[in-house]
Amino acid sequence: MLTLARARLMMIEKNITLEHKTLNIVAGECLEPEFVRVNPKAALPVLVDGEKTISESKDIVWYFDNLDGKPLGPDADRQLVKQWFDKTAEWDGNCFIRAKAPKAAQGFFQQMANLMRKICESRLKEHKDDPFLAKAYQDKINVIDANHMGDPEHQRKTIEDLETILNDAEKQLQKTSYLAGEQYTVADVLMTPLLYRVGLAGQLDLALKERPSVKSYYERMKQRPSFQKTFSATFSQKVPVLDMMPFVWKSLYGSITGRY
Repeated sequence: MLTLARARLMMIEKNITLEHKTLNIVAGECLEPEFVRVNPKAALPVLVDGEKTISESKDIVWYFDNLDGKPLGPDADRQLVKQWFDKTAEWDGNCFIRAKAPKAAQGFFQQMANLMRKICESRLKEHKDDPFLAKAYQDKINVIDANHMGDPEHQRKTIEDLETILNDAEKQLQKTSYLAGEQYTVADVLMTPLLYRVGLAGQLDLALKERPSVKSYYERMKQRPSFQKTFSATFSQKVPVLDMMPFVWKSLYGSITGRY
């Protein structure tokens, strides 16, 4: 999940350490009541700092960047930083992968959505007398049912938005080394996972074919220690397979017992 990569990149770049707990999203661990009480959206990542809870990856990254009053690239054009941050933060990478995935993968996406819905239905029944949890699970069911990632119009807009982002990036990177000038900033923290996600969809070569400045920029981003530490596990094919086992088991167990 590359929204997590945003936060991890920023933590490494700013040398931020904190206590953390890893959850298997595919296995539905973020749908368990203990986590839903922390983040009613039942999504990752989420940051808890004292009484403050932040549940959007872009907000977590922005919070980290300004935590000590010393943002990455202190001499960069802050207005340009914010413009690039906003432009990349709202791009729907999950929808892009869904749009470009082969037909075989489309079936998996639907199976996973079905499992998530069944887990929510089960938890809703278990906690129907708890107004907070009941609302959170019903809201999550509504989000799953909306399935905007599978909507052709939303997919079309996501692809068009990517073209705009990459075209603008090519123009900017012809003039500067980074998106907001000559220093690495939070704008680059968000752009890096965006390009990585395009690569996961098998579209990177095509996307960068006529954008040499973006291609050179991404090669430099991949050399940063933060990139190596954030994405190195993904290079191993064993990790995704192992992560999928709880999903397979939970689906099989639920189909046999009716319990999720």
